[in-house]
Formats: sequence, structure tokens, C-alpha cells
Amino acid sequence: MPVDTEERKAHWRPQVEAWQASGLSAKRFCEDNALPYWQFLYWAKKLQPPKPPRSPANAFARVMPVASSGIAQGLQITLPNGVRVSGIDGSNVALLATVLDQL
Repeated sequence: MPVDTEERKAHWRPQVEAWQASGLSAKRFCEDNALPYWQFLYWAKKLQPPKPPRSPANAFARVMPVASSGIAQGLQITLPNGVRVSGIDGSNVALLATVLDQL
């Protein structure tokens, strides 16, 4: 009779948690605990919480006009995390692209 998936999760979850707390590599942890390495990797990945979806790097960005003070200061970008980059013009736009690629 096959073992229920919930029973397997109940078996592997404490193993994965103990490995995460141990500071050991997965291979070493499996060797020390007589666990099948490839099966351990499968369950370690399966038991990870799902990651939130990332927006693609080439996604569109919202551009909103701002009231002008009459003095041209270049473009300004506000990132979703609140970081604001201002003073963008033709002389430094290539640098901005390099900075945004690093984010």
C-alpha cells in the first residue's frame, strides 16, 4: 500500500528543518543522517514556500507627469520600493541603465 503524500511530508519536513538549522551542506547532512541525498533534495525543494512572482525585467513602468518649477532638471524615476532617481538627462542615461540592471 503506497504511503500518503501527507505522511511523506510529515516525515521529510522535520528533516529539512533540521538541515536548515544545522548549517551543513545538504550532502553532508544526508551522509551524517543516513538519508538518500536525491530524495532529500526533492523534498527540500517541494517543501519550500512558493516564491512570489517577479515582474519581468522588461515590463512597462508607469510614467506620470509632475508639475514643473520652470527649471528643466531632467527626468525623475521613482521605483516601487520608494527609491527616487532624479536628474536624468542625455549625459547620464546610460549610467542609469547600468544601475537599473543591477537592481
